[in-house]
Formats: sequence, structure tokens, C-alpha cells
Amino acid sequence: MSTFVTKSKKNLRENLTELRTPQGVAGRNILAAETKAQAFDLTGSGRKNIVHNGAMTISQQYQTTAHNIDGWAVMAVDRFRGSVRPSTGVFSAEQNVITGNHPAGFSRSLLLTQQSVTTDAANDYYNLMTKIEGNDVAHLGLGTEHAKTVTVSFWVKSSITGRYAFGMQNEAGGSDRQSYVTDYNIDAPGAWEYKTFVIPLSQTGVWYDDNRAGLQINWNFGRGTAYETTNLNIWQTNVNALSHTGTVDWIGNSGATWELTGVQMEIGEAATPFEHRSYGEELRLCQRYFTMLAEGANRGGSSHVIGTMHKWNSSNTFVFTDLPTEMRDGNNQSVVKSTGSADFSFKSGGYTSTGNDFTLDGDSSARSIRLNSAVTNGSWPLAASGWARINTSDGFIAISNEM
Repeated sequence: MSTFVTKSKKNLRENLTELRTPQGVAGRNILAAETKAQAFDLTGSGRKNIVHNGAMTISQQYQTTAHNIDGWAVMAVDRFRGSVRPSTGVFSAEQNVITGNHPAGFSRSLLLTQQSVTTDAANDYYNLMTKIEGNDVAHLGLGTEHAKTVTVSFWVKSSITGRYAFGMQNEAGGSDRQSYVTDYNIDAPGAWEYKTFVIPLSQTGVWYDDNRAGLQINWNFGRGTAYETTNLNIWQTNVNALSHTGTVDWIGNSGATWELTGVQMEIGEAATPFEHRSYGEELRLCQRYFTMLAEGANRGGSSHVIGTMHKWNSSNTFVFTDLPTEMRDGNNQSVVKSTGSADFSFKSGGYTSTGNDFTLDGDSSARSIRLNSAVTNGSWPLAASGWARINTSDGFIAISNEM
């Protein structure tokens, strides 16, 4: 006995057409990509965030202590620095442990608090910046016909609503200076808001692709007319612009706060989820520009030893130490240290001397350093060996190599 099964007719061509139909804008864009490189950029595959410490998890120098930004390029948290001119207008910065309602996936932020009210003169500015090394933006094609489009995204909240300036600059000065200014709006006081910017990078000008600053990202809180522009969302040459007319004068509001986290810059025209790196990896990236050598117990220091000691002569003691990662430029490092008169101790042959005298010696490099100190001890023979260490709970010593 035979069994017959009857099925309705199917139009195979229509079914295949349906399979080829992409779902959503992203799908259409990916299928429309003409090269593998375009498809790669659209999917956001691989490592993507060009900004270091965008989640504000690393704060080697000040940790969670609020400190005043009262000059040029004062560290806020690692890789983010504040600048004010003049110092009559001051805001404080601190790494903040986020509590309450906050963006998912983030536990730290950079919190700024206005400390000193001022009226902006023509040449004044109040700014937060992060500088990205030229080696890390060389692939963006800045200054060439191959310049890419990038998307910058971040979470922000402020106690003051209104329009705020955001932008970019190159490091070259004078007639080679290029600036890009745009803005964003704070819609509600004290609420986290997500901001995104799609920025075609400049195809002209002087852009560094070595260990100098290749690209600077700016957030502005007040400025004089010398740093204003009326041209938004375009690259301008021979213009040092940080803001535009009509933006909030945040620095003029007593006790105002502004908070930032989740800063990301990636290739392409769409903001993708934030790339969280491990704490260890983020720390290594930051140590190329600032390395804490040793710190006291009150700062959570797990290593109090600075390095090995060698008495060179009756007035000079050398301390040698290797760096955890190669720093940006072995010729332009500087010592950053606590100020207590007995923060450091030198030990050799059972004899100890204390002091706070350290300078960076010329034999230092990007991988290892030699510190010179005038601290000595008459009981140490010439060429005595020993070690130098932190002597107080609040003492610290670090090497800075910022741009």
C-alpha cells in the first residue's frame, strides 16, 4: 500500500530573498560593507577603546583623596588631568566610589567639585583633559586622506544643567594648532546621562605619531573669549578653542559638582558597549606615564622598599630600581614624592639615616632609574650597599612621565 503526502507549494526564490534580508540597521550596514576592514570596524571586534583608564579605576597618586586643581595639568586620576588659568578659579578632583543609582558595570568615577568662584577673563580657562600618545593613534590616519571617523562615549552627571563644551585638539602649537569643539546637554541635575559623539578626524595638519601627545580630548567648565569659537563640529586650524558661547559657566557656580566615567573612543560611527579591561592591564597601561615606586601603609602600600642603595661618596647616595613597565620617554621623567622631612630611610650595615631628598639621575632610562640623594651617614664606608624604603605611613615616591 502506498501513502501520499500533499504539501503546499513553496516559492524557493522568495524564501531565499527573505534569508538575504538583514534585520536592523546594523545588519544592513555589515552586509553592505565592501571590504573585510569595513565589516571589522562595524562589528567592533578586537580591542577597541583607545582611552586609558576610562572607567576611572586607577588613581595611583591621590587615590580617593580630594585635591585641588589649581594650576596647569594637575593629575585628577591616572591619565586625566585638570588645568586652570588663573588659579583664582579652583575645582577639586577625586576618584569617587559610586553609590546609589549609577551606570551598570562601573564602580568608580572622577568627581569634580567647584571650590572657588571666579569671573572668566579673556585668557582664562578651566578644563579637564586626557592626552593619548601618538603611538596609540597612529593607526587613525590623522592629518591624511585616510583619517578615520571615531565615536567617543561617556557617562556624565552634574548638579548644573545646560550645555557643556566637549572637544579635541592636536599637540602642535601656533599656526599648526587644530581644534574641534562640540557640545552636550545635561538635562537633569544629579542624574547619570550617556553621551555619544561621532567625529570625523582631521585630514590635514601636524599630528604626532610617536611618543608625544597625538590627540587631546577636552571637557570644559568655563573659559574666556580667547578660547571660544562660534564654529561647531568642524576642525579649525590655527585656533586654540576649548568652548563656545552659550555653554554653562560651571566654574562660576559655588559648590557645583560634575562626575565622569565610562570614557571610550573607538573607530567607527557607532558607540558600542564599554570595553572593560582587567585592573592589572589598566594599571600597566597607566604605569607607562606614572609609576608608584613605593608607598606607606596608610596609602595601602604593599611594598615599602624603593630600591637598592649605594654610597657613592661623602655627599651622594644612589638608589637603583627597575620599573614595572617601559615608560613613555626615558629622557623626560620626574620624581613625584611626599613632603614629610623623614618620609624615606636609608639602611646599611646596621646604620639608618632618614630624609626627603631625591632627584632623578641622568643614568636613568625608560626601564630603570637611578635616584640621587644627599642623605648619607658617616658610619657608612664608601661603596656601602643597602636599601632605601618608605619610613612613614603617608610617604610615597613615584616617577611621572606624562605628556
